[in-house]
Amino acid sequence: MLNPFPTQFLALGAYLFLRLVVGLILIYFGFRHLSYKYDLADKLPAFPWFPYRGLAIYIFAYTEIIAGGMFIAGSYLQYAAIVVVIMSIKMLYWKKHLDHPSIPGVYFYILLIAVSISLFITGAGILAVDLPI
Repeated sequence: MLNPFPTQFLALGAYLFLRLVVGLILIYFGFRHLSYKYDLADKLPAFPWFPYRGLAIYIFAYTEIIAGGMFIAGSYLQYAAIVVVIMSIKMLYWKKHLDHPSIPGVYFYILLIAVSISLFITGAGILAVDLPI
């Protein structure tokens, strides 16, 4: 079947599109988690070995924002993809304990894991300041 898009540019643009979309989504949710930091900190269970719930929210939100910027720029993308996979697996576990409107659903994290693993394997693609591992 004929493809309406030129095939020589399709693969290069796909990586850039995935990077931009995932990066913008991560930055959006990072700022969204910062805006609800007090509500999220109240819902997060306290552990005896780490009682700083507010600090955990700050670390998570800023990690999302930094990883989103790295996805957009294509800088150290494979390291950022590993961090996003770990964060997403952690949020798949914590989703059942955190019922808050700023936390997206389970399917969001499953898709985020799939896209991050794909970008980890393939690399940053076109218009990136990254060198493959």
